[in-house]
Parts: sequence; C-alpha cells; structure tokens
Amino acid sequence: SLAKAIIDSKKSNAYLNIGISARKWVEKERDWKAISYKLKSIYDVVSSNKSLNTVELEKNDHPVHSSKTQGEYKVERIIRLSDIQLLTFQTEKRYHQFKNEGFTIRKGIPPWNLNADELDFEEDPFNDRNWRFQINSLRPIDPALILGGFSNNEKFKYALSIMIKWIECDNRYDNHSGVRWSDMATGLRASRLAFIIQNSERHGYPVEIIEKLKTSASKHFEVMKRDGFAKDTNHGLFVNHGLMALCCACPELSEQDEVREWCNNRMQELIHGQFDDEGIHQENSPEYHFFIQKVIKGFIETGWYSLKDIDSKIKNIELANHWLIWPNKFVIPAGDSSGNKLVESSSLISDIDKIENQSRDFRFGGEKYLFKHYTKSGYVIVRSSFSIPEKTASMLFCLSAFKSKTHRQMDDLSFQLFENGEEIFVDPGKHSYDRDDPGREMVISTMAHNTLEIDGMNYSVHSSVKYDSALIQHSEYEWGIALEFGRFWNQFSTRHHRILLYRPKEFLVVVDVLKANEKKEFRQWFHLNENFKLRPQEIEMTDSCIFENENQLLRAQFLSSVGSKVSTYNGNTDPMVGWRSRGYKNLIPIISFNQMSATDECALATGFSLTGGDVNLKLGFDKGIIEISGHINGINLSYKKTLDLDK
Repeated sequence: SLAKAIIDSKKSNAYLNIGISARKWVEKERDWKAISYKLKSIYDVVSSNKSLNTVELEKNDHPVHSSKTQGEYKVERIIRLSDIQLLTFQTEKRYHQFKNEGFTIRKGIPPWNLNADELDFEEDPFNDRNWRFQINSLRPIDPALILGGFSNNEKFKYALSIMIKWIECDNRYDNHSGVRWSDMATGLRASRLAFIIQNSERHGYPVEIIEKLKTSASKHFEVMKRDGFAKDTNHGLFVNHGLMALCCACPELSEQDEVREWCNNRMQELIHGQFDDEGIHQENSPEYHFFIQKVIKGFIETGWYSLKDIDSKIKNIELANHWLIWPNKFVIPAGDSSGNKLVESSSLISDIDKIENQSRDFRFGGEKYLFKHYTKSGYVIVRSSFSIPEKTASMLFCLSAFKSKTHRQMDDLSFQLFENGEEIFVDPGKHSYDRDDPGREMVISTMAHNTLEIDGMNYSVHSSVKYDSALIQHSEYEWGIALEFGRFWNQFSTRHHRILLYRPKEFLVVVDVLKANEKKEFRQWFHLNENFKLRPQEIEMTDSCIFENENQLLRAQFLSSVGSKVSTYNGNTDPMVGWRSRGYKNLIPIISFNQMSATDECALATGFSLTGGDVNLKLGFDKGIIEISGHINGINLSYKKTLDLDK
C-alpha cells in the first residue's frame, strides 16, 4: 500500500518526500531483510529522483536509462541495489561501526581500519580465511550502498572511496592472483563495482575517477570470462552474475554481446547443476540449499536472464525445503550447515497435503508418520505429519550417499534425531573454513558424527569414492520402522550394514554389522545436544547409561557380539571430541560417547529409550544372521535379517 501511494502521488509532486519518509521509517523500524526486494527498489528510485530524472518505472518493474550523462555512457538497464545481493542486516548500525571503528565480522576480531590512506587487501592479520574473503568481496561497503541508494550523499562517497582503495591496492600488486582474485570474492565485488560505475557516471564524477573504475571493470571482465573461472560450484553463480552486472554497467566493453549470451547460458547450466532433479542442492548442506535458492531467485528477479525450464525446478526446490528443516523450522545442520538458522515462513508453502503427497505414510499408535527418500542426494527422512506441533513432533534424518565433495563432512551413513521440540542426537555443524583450524578439523571428522568409525580414521572425501544412495530397503513393523543401509568401504576392506530400528517418541536402536579382511577397531559414535548430562551413578554400569536434561530422559543399552568398551567425552581436547559448533568459530561442549569392539567380524547394537524407560534387548549374530529381540518401554521388539557379508 505504501509503495502504491508513493507511485500514485507522483502526479502531485509530493512523491519524493513520501519516498524519503518511507525509507527513513523502514531503516528505523524494520530491518531491510524483512522488506521485499521490489519495495527496496521503489524506495531507492523514488528517493533519488532529483538526480535521476530519466528513471521510469516500467510495467515490467525494470527501470530503463536512456540518457547520456557523461561521455558516451549508455546502458540498457539501471542496476538496482536488489540486483547485486547486498547484506542487508543492521544496516545503519554496521555503517557507522565500519566507518568510525573499522570493519569486523564477529566478536573477538578487532576492527580493521578502513580509513587509512592505503589498504592492503592481501594481508591476513587474524589468520582468518573468511575475513579475507569478506574484505575482498567488498562486503564492508554494503551498508553504505544501501543507505546511499542512487544518491550522491556521504554514504555513497564512502563506498566509492573504499572501492578506489581496493583498486589502488590491486594496481600495486599488478597481478591476477591472491585472495583478491578468488572466484566468489571477485564476482561479488564486480557487481558492487558495476553499481558504483553507474552511479558515479550518473552524478558526473570526474573523468579520472570514471576511468579508474572502468579500467578495473575491464580487468574484472577479462579475468571472469576466462575458461573455468565460473566453476560448477555455487561460487560460479556469483562470478557469472558479477560478469553480467559489468555488461549492464559498461556496454562499451569488448565482446559484450557474446559475453551476455554466454552469461545467460552459463546461468542456466549452473542453476540446473546446483540442484538435482528432486530439488535438493547438491553441495551436502541444507543451509546452502536455502542460501543458494534465495540467491538464484534474486538473480532471476533482476530480469537480466532468459532462462528455460526454471519454474518446475523452483517448485521442486520449494517442496524440498520442508524436508530439510526440523519441526521447529530450524535448518538441519548436515554438512557445512549452522544449527542456528531459522527458515523464514516465506520460504515454505502452506499446502500441507501437497508436501505430504510426495512421501509414503504409515501409522503407529494411531498417529500418522511420513517416510521420504531422496534417491539422488541420499537423504532419508522419517517424521511426524507436518500438521503436528513442534513440541510433540518427531523426525529422523539420515545420510546415505556421496555425490559431491563441496561442503561435505566425513559423515557417511550418519543420522540426527529430533523429538518433542528439540534435537536429541546432533551434528557438529559448521565451524569455519580455515583448513588448519583444529575446530574445523574436528567438526568435519567422522568421529564428530553419529556414525561408525573404523580404526580411528576418517572416511575418504576423494571424488573417486562417490556413491549413490546406500539405502537398501525400509520395512514397517507393528513396533516401528527399519531402515537398512549397506556399503563396502574399499579404504578399510570392510563390508558394513547399518540398520536403524525406530519408533517415534519411543526408541531408536542403532545396529552395525561388519566384516573386514583383518582385525580392526569399530566404534559407534553418538553425540547429544548440549543440554544433556550423564547421570554419574550410572557411569560404572557395564552395559547401560542414562542421560538427562530438563525435558528429556534417555536410557542407553550397549550390546556387542564379541564384547565392547564404552567411552564418554565432554569437551575433551586430546582427542578433540565432545564439541559442537553453535556459530562461526564458536564451539561448545557436549556429551559424546562410543561403543568399541576390536575384531574382524561383529555386530554392535546400541538401543535408546527416548523416554528413559526400560531397555532390555538381546543381540544375536551368527553366520550373517542378525537378530534383535526384547522390550523397550514395554514395547515388544523383534527384528531378524540375513545379510550377505561376502558381496
């Protein structure tokens, strides 16, 4: 309604003041993140009208500029702030902080003075890979660009000054290497450079400033159009979009028409390559699934691309969203994903039947549950109906495939569990991207996940060992559901069957059956959320433990066909285990434990009562036949399966 009032009032010459007032209100009362990109564009265009008399809002909502403001400048389309993927949170606060105190990305990192006459964008004062990426993408100027809009105020001038300092630093190095020219940083910086070029020409900046900006644009142009620079990963999307932005800002660049067509075709390839046919992002991370989905939608909304067969792809992606979040709407922290990401309701569809029709349903105790197997990505999910409130909902999330190295952790055949409003068994999450950081090494390791570890080693992430979904079958019983996974691990010469016996709200039994070519140490690892504590009086018991928090009681029974040893950890440093990440480089201690058997062939089983009730199970294993029988929470459990361990 406000946007319409701004446009309608144009006839009375009052629209400019309304636009300025509206923008000030948004900045004061709401975060930009909560406002749609289209509204932002309208505010920016209207509030800058005095210096942008040739901008018109066309029916397709893409403003077109057709005037010559300096030299031979001519461009087909105005680059809007919403077109260049700026970071829009706490804009006013971050602008003043970065300008007055210096740039910082988080607590514990001292501010980096942006006001120095010269800046070295290759320095690494904090030994932080992400920090170096941020400054070379020029994300520190985002708040100034957002607040400056199309105007020529102090905020835009500040953003321009930082861009000039980056260009001068790059000229001093006089090469195309270093973090300055890493792919994603280059793409993000190029889109900001394109906006700054347009706005500088619009306001008649001196020729020497324009030439300096355009010389850098030409260098960006040449680097980004090289074969292989726009990689098949999500980084390629940002490179491609930055290159397209420069085509919009600098139509005089050589081969521009050919590059535009190439960018359009490459964007088509990248979007279809980023998400599989089932709508799952292919880089092993639910967080990146949501992030890249939002990025792609923003790119499409620019109107710069003419893409084919995108609607059906977007629909599959939107349906997949619901299977990659816990019932409390937080992103499932598999791979390089943070456990603190809450998914906005705008990313979810309201038609529950449409979502649930994608899955198979079954019932326990009169309650409906859903089974979903994404065969391409290997995600396997058992969960409550989407209509069940989070406080009483259940969800088991399993990994069963290796399709891509990107953002992958060494978490083969691991699982996570959510019950009664909170996570029970957890993943370590995303810590940092600094390869030599001990925290990074820990969170990506096999032992940091709810999986089986062999000989204290990590599973390989080499491209040569990729595999399709390892789910062999799922079966429904009166007592619950059984999920069977199977793999032969070449690096360990070991046949492995993992079986999960699950009754939502009641129990989970994790069974690993193994046959190796020689004696090995097999460890079942488990990791509980940070609220759980181990009852001290139970630690000396030979085959069971009890864990508790304010809302949950968890009783475990450990079984092995050859005898086993149980070890418990909590924030240990040697080895570094018993931790999870709750933010960038922010580790907190948790309870981690394992059951270990040393042999060449065995079966390990750990049964959990999810209510703290009695667990009285027996394990049988002979000649490839595995049998689990007994009671959990008074429920009779009987499972028997013949496994081929010689394949």
